[in-house]
Amino acid sequence: FFMAMPGTDKATLGPVRLLHAFVVIATFFLLLWCFPHLAETRIGRLLRAIGAQSLAVFVMGVGWSYVGALVYLRLGRSSGAYLLAVALGLAATAALACLLQRSRSATPARFPAGRSMKLPP
Repeated sequence: FFMAMPGTDKATLGPVRLLHAFVVIATFFLLLWCFPHLAETRIGRLLRAIGAQSLAVFVMGVGWSYVGALVYLRLGRSSGAYLLAVALGLAATAALACLLQRSRSATPARFPAGRSMKLPP
């Protein structure tokens, strides 16, 4: 139904997509500004881990999208198959971010004791 509507191609929806991204980001920052304790909840820590590992999560997200498409197509293109693919993708993304965050925090510093990295002026 949505694809048959006039004016719903990518070129027309471009500005609306940008506005949507801005509204989502602004809402997120406003929530954290009004309720800073949300960052210390389990979901907040998970989102921080995903953000800290954003490059690896993005790269693996490309692969997850192909796996999700395969799951969706193999299970019959139903709404249940779509929700399962999305849930698997979210779980895989969260698991990857947590695994990378833990391995990063367990890795010792790369500089010898007593030396620090000096930045040029």
